[in-house]
Order: sequence, then structure tokens, then C-alpha cells
Amino acid sequence: MRIYRLIVEPEREEHIARHHVSVEEVEDVASGNVFVRRARQGYRRLIGQTSAGRYLTIFVAPRGGGVYGLVTARDATPAERRRYQEHRGQ
Repeated sequence: MRIYRLIVEPEREEHIARHHVSVEEVEDVASGNVFVRRARQGYRRLIGQTSAGRYLTIFVAPRGGGVYGLVTARDATPAERRRYQEHRGQ
């Protein structure tokens, strides 16, 4: 899956701030090597690591043509971290 453009609506930025996640961190993870799985309601779940080493789980909604809208983002759970590390071969 390739994200060519990530749309972050103002209310989504406020929402992820409540999880102590910044838009910059989301963009950092989304532009890197992520572990992707389908989620409910047609969303995609991305699990990845920021350049600072923080593991995040990000939910995005496909809008077509490689464009995705941010739904939410939070710290990855221990199980999600393991899945990401297995994906990376660590």
C-alpha cells in the first residue's frame, strides 16, 4: 500500500492530540515501512515506528488513487509492536 497523500481534517488533528500524537509523527510513520492490515469499515490499520522510535497504530480511510484520510492514531499495543517487528524481521 502506498500513501501518495494523507488528508488530515482539523477535527482529526484535535482527536489524535488527545492521544498525545502529532500530525508530524503520523506523517513520519505513514511515509516509512509500515505493517498494513484491513480494519473494520474499510479502514486500513498501519503499524510503524517514528524516526524517534515511538511505535504508533494509525487508522486511515481510503479515498481513492493513493489518497487516504486520517481517522485516528495512538500508541501501538505490545501485540501490535510484535507484529510490526515480525514484519520487519527483527
